[in-house]
Amino acid sequence: MNNLKSTIETNSIKLLIWDFDGVIFDLDWNYQSTPAEFLTLLYEEINRIDNSIIKDKDEFIARLFPYPEMNEVGIKHGKEVQARVKSLYEAKESAALHRAVPNQQVIDFIRVSELPQSIWSNNLSSTIRQLLREAGIDEKIDQIASFEKVLLSKPHIEGFKIIKDAYPEIDLKNMLLVGDSLRSDKVAAENTGINFYYYKKQ
Repeated sequence: MNNLKSTIETNSIKLLIWDFDGVIFDLDWNYQSTPAEFLTLLYEEINRIDNSIIKDKDEFIARLFPYPEMNEVGIKHGKEVQARVKSLYEAKESAALHRAVPNQQVIDFIRVSELPQSIWSNNLSSTIRQLLREAGIDEKIDQIASFEKVLLSKPHIEGFKIIKDAYPEIDLKNMLLVGDSLRSDKVAAENTGINFYYYKKQ
């Protein structure tokens, strides 16, 4: 975590924004069903809603990243229709959290940091809060921009607005997003104009 400390100091960071799954905890997405089986269910539901959204079923499943298509359902058909897809995701996550593994290195960092800290995640706030409480760091996280609070998931910037509105006094150049995904977190940071730190678990 020394490189993260250096990034914070070099960029005069005043707000830490964490991704959740893959950074603070690792959820077990293989529990009860494989990711491919789950994504097949998502594909079938999205296809029932609008068969023009997913162009290539095999690519959609192999990519392991359904958020662009889920966002498109929301944009084209609205929140109520999108909820049909999101409910499948929420059920899968509810199973995955029961075998979540804490990343003690990051948890310890969060515990001792004196900076304001928030989470911007494509996970559910109920999942996040439950696991933060179990880790004893719930009180260290101020804001959570989570899956159920937005129509459009990362890398779209909708979730970031929840956090930005809570810290109007902090400039974008003094915010840092810590994430493990180059196609979600890094792109989201670029889209919002904040700093990004690529976290790769050792």
